[in-house]
Amino acid sequence: MTYAKLIQNILDIAIHQQGISMAFDGDIYELNNMQSANYPAFIVAPTQPQDETMNYYVFHLTLYYVDRLQGANNQYGSAETSLVHSAGISILGNIIKKLRFNRDIMDIDENIQYTCWTDTEIFADKANGVYCNISITVPKDSTCPSD
Repeated sequence: MTYAKLIQNILDIAIHQQGISMAFDGDIYELNNMQSANYPAFIVAPTQPQDETMNYYVFHLTLYYVDRLQGANNQYGSAETSLVHSAGISILGNIIKKLRFNRDIMDIDENIQYTCWTDTEIFADKANGVYCNISITVPKDSTCPSD
């Protein structure tokens, strides 16, 4: 499986999750450059150099869930933040579970740690969310014709 195919599989799973309005790969801060970002958003990005052996690749990725806060008069309460974090953990967990059923994937980390953030100043929109780092092992595809 190629990196491009893996990313497309992840995005396909993510956009079909109830509650996800937008999914893309790349830099999470691209949200700041979007005229009309649709929330909640899912973003997948590479995080480390990718590993290669004779028979497989290990891709290291970060999965993000970002949602805009709807606080009245710019008052963002912990109850709303907790709802965003809860939804994010659930949705990211569902995406990872669906990936585990993909027969082209050999392995995904067993111990996933979710990190919640509440800094509403890092995005143009008042938003917060959840992210997790995962490593996915896939078999190599042959990209050259055989002799």
